[in-house]
Amino acid sequence: MSVKISNSKFVYNGKGYFRGGSEDVNFLSFGKKKTPINRPNYLNVAGTVRPQNIEKVKIKITGPYDIQWEKYSDTEVNVGIKYLTLAGGTFGFSREAAKKADLKLMKITIGENQLEKLLNEYANKARRSIEEEGNDGRIASSVWVVMEAQLAEIISNSNSVSASVPIASSGFSIELGTSGSSTTKSKINVPEGTSFAYMLHKVKKWRKEKGEKYVKELEDDMQGLN
Repeated sequence: MSVKISNSKFVYNGKGYFRGGSEDVNFLSFGKKKTPINRPNYLNVAGTVRPQNIEKVKIKITGPYDIQWEKYSDTEVNVGIKYLTLAGGTFGFSREAAKKADLKLMKITIGENQLEKLLNEYANKARRSIEEEGNDGRIASSVWVVMEAQLAEIISNSNSVSASVPIASSGFSIELGTSGSSTTKSKINVPEGTSFAYMLHKVKKWRKEKGEKYVKELEDDMQGLN
């Protein structure tokens, strides 16, 4: 798969993901897309959907994705985020740390049908905020998270994945079903400040019902040349 990394975007298999301000963007953060001159485009975060609402819809986690970090410069790779460790904590991320600790990428995403359900049925604050921003309203529908290879393998080998309320106060948790049992679960916290890159979605069409606007159609918004 073709991979490109710069301080403004991450390209994987032809899709361009935003990197501008990624330290402030979490899975399902929402707000206004900013397009400053001579600076990376970014999401100006107004808020993030609560874990209690995220756990009501289906999410998907794919990976691990192996990145040849040594091909890129510190300027292209480094960003003020943390990576997840097998022990359950986090450490500061950098290109050097990625090479030494054998770090992989995992992608957390929500499909358009589930995102529409989330915004229309549960995340009222997010939906209204996106509507108020007009053509610039966006929500982070996918995030790439950096983690140790062993942790990435555990997640990829689980037979079920869902979101849940975290033990800590920030971010959300990934709840895994073990391969040996459909009832035994384990949790991995994904705290704030761990997004390497992100995809945005916008509302393409709205429908009105009893004075309230609801999502009729969504569309992805990939990072372009900037």
